[in-house]
Amino acid sequence: MGGLIAGLSSCSSDTATLGIADTGVPIDGSGGWGGATGAAGSSAGSAGMDAPGGGAGSRPDASDVGGDASLEPFPCFAVKPLAPTITDFSGTDPTGRWGDPISFGGGVYSYGGSGDAGLDLTATVDLVAQNFHVTGHVTTYSGFGLYFDECADASDYRGITFKLSGTVAGGGLRFVPTVNETTPIDPVNMIGSCSYSNEITKFTECVNPGATITASGKVTVLWDALSGGRPRATVNPAQLRGLQWVLVWAPGLPSYAVDLTLDDVAFVTAADAAVEASADATDGGAADTTGRSDASAGQ
Repeated sequence: MGGLIAGLSSCSSDTATLGIADTGVPIDGSGGWGGATGAAGSSAGSAGMDAPGGGAGSRPDASDVGGDASLEPFPCFAVKPLAPTITDFSGTDPTGRWGDPISFGGGVYSYGGSGDAGLDLTATVDLVAQNFHVTGHVTTYSGFGLYFDECADASDYRGITFKLSGTVAGGGLRFVPTVNETTPIDPVNMIGSCSYSNEITKFTECVNPGATITASGKVTVLWDALSGGRPRATVNPAQLRGLQWVLVWAPGLPSYAVDLTLDDVAFVTAADAAVEASADATDGGAADTTGRSDASAGQ
């Protein structure tokens, strides 16, 4: 599969950024076409999108529409993160990886650049500022996220919190965890347990739940704010494959500029009893069919 190639794109006395080249296609997700994978040489971290009648990776043709009811689901042998911190990008290495590969870790990805028939959407991990920066124009299904090396059991936590600042000059923004249970079975990358009838409909039969958000600084999304999944409407936090931020787009919509910075991604602990969901994190009540809405991370 196409890899998301990571390499140092610039380095000076006051800055060093990790270029995230979008050259691949998604291996699964919640509908649509195009995408990117995580670290080069890894099956982890692929991106998908929600779009009516969409499929993963490339637009399906007549040879892709056969039934897939015989595919065996892949189980989630989940690990429990030892601490609520996912990443603040302070420990990101020159390949874009974060965390501990033995206990809990992963990498970053983006999609919607030239590899997906888009124009100039780019994503970089700034090794000096220690954040993830996405900038450019949304001209096709687009987004960015974190993939997990292993399926993660976050059922001891209440949700996800992160800092997201910047501008989205059009379209919308959605937060969508990738869940093994609602990810289409992928025999190539050996992830997903959602059965589907054929390639044309798999991303309407298998949809990861999400919530609409805004880039308002600190954002908190509790599990019960996530909805619209299929076949399970709500999130199963015991089967997380990764996290995605979707830049909503659909055919016929004009392009728009984005300039976003992500930092301080963490689980919300049970001890944070006073934490409530951000006012700008709302559940859509139905599957998002206007743009990409999830990315999955395999093993």
